[in-house]
Amino acid sequence: MSLESRRESRPNPPGLPNVLLILTDDWGWPFYGFMKYRGLDVFTPNLDKLVYGDESLGISKGLAFSRGYVTAAHCQPSHKSTLTGLNLRDIGNGELGKGGIKTIPDILGETYARFSIGKWWQGPIGTFFPHNKKHKDNKFVNFAREGTSDVLALVGKFFDEAAASEKPWFLWCAPNLPHMPAEPPLEFVDPNARVPEEILRKNQYGLRKTQQYLGNIKWLDQTIGLLIDRVRASQGGALTNTLVICLADNGAGLQGSKAHFSEAGMRTPIVVNFGNHIKKGGSVDEETLVGCIDLCATICDYAQVSNARKPKMPDSKSLRDRFEGAVESRVWRDVLFSNWKVDGEYAAQTTRYKLYINNSDKRMRYFDVQADPFEDDNLLLKSGEVRPKVPDRDLACETLLMLEARLLAWKRKEGAAAAHA
Repeated sequence: MSLESRRESRPNPPGLPNVLLILTDDWGWPFYGFMKYRGLDVFTPNLDKLVYGDESLGISKGLAFSRGYVTAAHCQPSHKSTLTGLNLRDIGNGELGKGGIKTIPDILGETYARFSIGKWWQGPIGTFFPHNKKHKDNKFVNFAREGTSDVLALVGKFFDEAAASEKPWFLWCAPNLPHMPAEPPLEFVDPNARVPEEILRKNQYGLRKTQQYLGNIKWLDQTIGLLIDRVRASQGGALTNTLVICLADNGAGLQGSKAHFSEAGMRTPIVVNFGNHIKKGGSVDEETLVGCIDLCATICDYAQVSNARKPKMPDSKSLRDRFEGAVESRVWRDVLFSNWKVDGEYAAQTTRYKLYINNSDKRMRYFDVQADPFEDDNLLLKSGEVRPKVPDRDLACETLLMLEARLLAWKRKEGAAAAHA
């Protein structure tokens, strides 16, 4: 990242952090530089700096959670869960916003200046982001693909206005990359980029289009770098007092990804950077189970939202204790639950094992997602028992019984949408 211009900065409002939430579009879990997937030439240097830090740019070490998950393998329902901290079984058909289910910008309220760039489908944008009322329509829906410089200039003005009003800011950034079509500028395409055979076998694109998809990722990474430059410029050249979170709305680039309730569709690494608030940063955490549902609770925690104002989020957990080293990863969450469609499948998982139960015919699928991240090898016989000669079979059987009981109990819990409003 190179700072375009250094402006005289105003101090951040004391106490409360700024929040930058970047929700990218169709970015599959292997396709990140920091994931270091063997034999895959994917380069995300700007995003990697948010993980590993860069002292020369005033960027402290952050964290990447490789076991990050969304609640749906499709953009709009995934956005809803990220904004509300709720699983889809708790959202139901509820509407978001005033008089409905509260979202992050609703909860932060007038304490924060609020602005949105990129994709938005949750209702009139000015209702959620007052700063957008200054613009006649959402001109920013194609942010990252077009008009990037103009949009970033408006972002800089937004930062200045927030500082002038002595408010911290919340910026929702939802670029429509690396979503297809894969038509990046030629400078981002490497015709010699390597793609492992197992990914090509699991890929609906073929080698050439996958290389172009990798070009889309480079293009997006450059945009993330330019956006972080804007944040740094507003803070005297360093990334300070700003909670930065980056994740994707769902997976892509693999067969059975987008629109599929699977690891390929639901797993998205989550990157966080928050200066010296993150202890033992500069690494990729491969154990902690983190969901997009946890981001609302985390933002509420650091924004000092009162219990009276904070809605119920039964499955959402603030990451603050994890950031600050108060709890170890295995203690922080032992099981993560998810569902997408009410009449479809439900899932429960540990870091190693993942169980799916079909809601209509009760059919089960069970995978060791550490050894089999593409979910090729169902560990269960037709009878529902774990197959003989499965590695660590006793542990697999014990975990299966636990996950089945916990998942059935979770399904019976009453939804939270009414209490959330």
